[in-house]
Amino acid sequence: MTWPELPASGFIEGRVATKADVESGQAIFSMDGQSLGPVEMEIPQYAMWRDDQGNEHRVIVVQAEEAPNGMQFVGFKTLDGQDMAATLPELRLLGSSKPD
Repeated sequence: MTWPELPASGFIEGRVATKADVESGQAIFSMDGQSLGPVEMEIPQYAMWRDDQGNEHRVIVVQAEEAPNGMQFVGFKTLDGQDMAATLPELRLLGSSKPD
């Protein structure tokens, strides 16, 4: 399976997501005004997400925010179209160039 092109829309960069962003499909989650702000990183970008069983899955990061407790959360889309969220350490970021 090859990587798709990165999306031209459907992601949040440089700001926190609102409930309206989630409802319109622009964001995966909203911290409902409790976010400390966006995590400074390239969005969108390719990444590998490690599930609870330790398996890696190819994903596209579409959002990243810091919670009040300092944890960094990432919203991403799996290549089969699922919207998911995880903590930043669960992902291996690959950047915006299509991986081999």
